[in-house]
Amino acid sequence: MRISFAKIEIYLTPGRYRRIFMNTILSKLQEYIASDNEQWPAAKERAYTYNGWFAPEFINLSVDTLSDFLRSSNLQPWTTEHPKTIGLVMPGKIPLHGFFDVISILLSGHKQIIRLSPKDDVLPRHLVNVMTTWQPSLSGLISFADMLKGCQAYIVSGNNNPSLLRYLKNYPGLVHEHLPTVAYITGDESKDELELLADDVFQYFGHGNLNVGKLYVPKGYDFIPMLKVFEKYGYLVDHNKYKNNYDYQLSLLILNKEFYMHNGSILLTESGLPLSPVARLHYEYYEGEPRFSLAERIVGRGHSPFGLARTSVLPEEREQEATLKFLREL
Repeated sequence: MRISFAKIEIYLTPGRYRRIFMNTILSKLQEYIASDNEQWPAAKERAYTYNGWFAPEFINLSVDTLSDFLRSSNLQPWTTEHPKTIGLVMPGKIPLHGFFDVISILLSGHKQIIRLSPKDDVLPRHLVNVMTTWQPSLSGLISFADMLKGCQAYIVSGNNNPSLLRYLKNYPGLVHEHLPTVAYITGDESKDELELLADDVFQYFGHGNLNVGKLYVPKGYDFIPMLKVFEKYGYLVDHNKYKNNYDYQLSLLILNKEFYMHNGSILLTESGLPLSPVARLHYEYYEGEPRFSLAERIVGRGHSPFGLARTSVLPEEREQEATLKFLREL
């Protein structure tokens, strides 16, 4: 569908008018990213050209998730009596990761200066530029910079740079620390559950903060049904960056004479590490009950459901609540 955008002649004022203004902007943003406006497909194509890991299907996955969120969420703008300037450090592993924080700061009435990741520079900048085109007064609330100077508070997502974290100790700040995600396998998962697990492993090439990097499996577990289900993502080996990683990891395993299993698109190796390289998936056997680390996010029976990777572009609900609480209390 093709849509046009009328200029909104409502200025940022406290109360009802500001709520109408922000709700109108976010509604138009949702319509825009769900449209085939010629500028939007061109921006997505530039993002893929700029970063080969941003395959079109995964860009669209992020966009669809963000669109659904904007359409169905109940986020409401509020008026900040003493607006501050917030430095926002955005991650860049998957398309538009961190854009929830952009929206939240806009809703709060605070100003924001965004430091984009060089890996995800195209899409966030494009969407902000589109919104400021609709309403130029937004340009006074949101801008981009390589150095975040003059900020009174910070929000950081997906960046564990020690020097940056030390600097932030001198200011009010919120750091979203991403725990590694592991899967608890009982051995009697249905095919549907294994297909959702495959999404958690393969979507975004495993780069997302909710992607599974390790399996806890019962002693004697039969991996064959799982590997067969994982073949739904076998086409990823046609992607040159993924194939290069697959070949490299396979070479390492062969040279080191390590045991591995594979289906031509993923390498399974036994390891206690919760994070695994691209094209590789760790597993660890357990007897009785597995011993999870407190620093691990768990999916599987009795825990979070399989299929979380689809929502990687959005923070977890607890992180969303933490962001809104932080902004309200500034």
